[in-house]
Amino acid sequence: MTVTARALMQEQVVCVGPHTPLINVYRLFVEEEINGAPVVDETGALLGVISSSDLLRVVQEENEQASRDASYFQEDPSLDELRWYDDSADFQSR
Repeated sequence: MTVTARALMQEQVVCVGPHTPLINVYRLFVEEEINGAPVVDETGALLGVISSSDLLRVVQEENEQASRDASYFQEDPSLDELRWYDDSADFQSR
């Protein structure tokens, strides 16, 4: 017996619009316990499909970008030579 896509597909499809915020797409996926949804325009024409993998990719890209932008967490080689604990005079008020 061969199982077909038609046998597994849902006829009541949950769709999102092209301007739906990704956080709302995520919430929809969780609430409906789905992993993807068609993206349709105002007339119901199919524009594409968004999946949970797409959401994960966006989060990963944001995390990587944040890591690159967070220079205050990156090491500064110029500070390696400083030894703040050796000379308390540096901290005396003037």
